[in-house]
Amino acid sequence: MGYTNASWTLGADASALLICRIMRDIILRGMTSVAPRLSEEDENGMKTQQILNLNSTYLQEQSARDQMPKAGDSGPWRPRTSYLRDYWNARFGGIRKGLVYEKVAT
Repeated sequence: MGYTNASWTLGADASALLICRIMRDIILRGMTSVAPRLSEEDENGMKTQQILNLNSTYLQEQSARDQMPKAGDSGPWRPRTSYLRDYWNARFGGIRKGLVYEKVAT
């Protein structure tokens, strides 16, 4: 997802950096796949929130019908709001929390 207060290409830039780091980590660890997963602790204590901070009627209606993507209130599950923070996290932040790495026999 991009930003509601800045160009979507900034979000694409931060996402590309993060994906490249994760892909490099997959290769260095000899894994074949990675998937996002909530830990049991996160799942029990996390509150959901809207991923977009917009107040449009049609978005609120879809959210009420449970048709919009959701975000969490902590960790890697928070919605993106700041390109500078997202860039820093994509470049230097941890990339293993909230992810499960697996090796599938080929």
